[in-house]
Amino acid sequence: MLLGWPVVRDAVSLTDGLTVAVIVVGVTGVGYSAMKASGRGGLLSLAAGSMIAGYDLADRRAMSLPVPPNPLEYLFLMHVFLWLFISAGVFLEPGRRRGAWTEWRVKRFGVILAGILTPLAYFLIVLALRYGNVTCVAAGRNVGIVISAAVGALILKERVTRIRLAGASAIAVGVALLATLGPDG
Repeated sequence: MLLGWPVVRDAVSLTDGLTVAVIVVGVTGVGYSAMKASGRGGLLSLAAGSMIAGYDLADRRAMSLPVPPNPLEYLFLMHVFLWLFISAGVFLEPGRRRGAWTEWRVKRFGVILAGILTPLAYFLIVLALRYGNVTCVAAGRNVGIVISAAVGALILKERVTRIRLAGASAIAVGVALLATLGPDG
């Protein structure tokens, strides 16, 4: 939210800012619960969030150029380079290579599903960044935390602390407000 205006000239209304603040409080709560469980996990969460904010700004900048790239072509090029670098990292080290083949043999359906749904989800984000405010789109992405917490609790039977539940609830309320009020309140 702090870099949206200076980097890509996306202004945020007071209503949007307050709604995004609710989501930030929720993300902080979930992050705090992770940090209590493992200090390293909390620090890695903070680093991951910072990286996501950085590439959201870069993607929004690309999508707001006078002649923006085609979102499918943009996504394709990004994933080709990602695939090349990740594949090189996996297949050049024998231990990782064996692990990748084991994963493919044991969980082939999950690997295929992730291979389809991950780029599809990112395509939808890039498309949203083409038309929407980077702060609101980035905040709305955090609905994935709510879904992950629900899957963790209901399907994987993970323990969900009160702090994590409160954080996930705040994110859900904030995203619902963004969707209901729309951009610019």
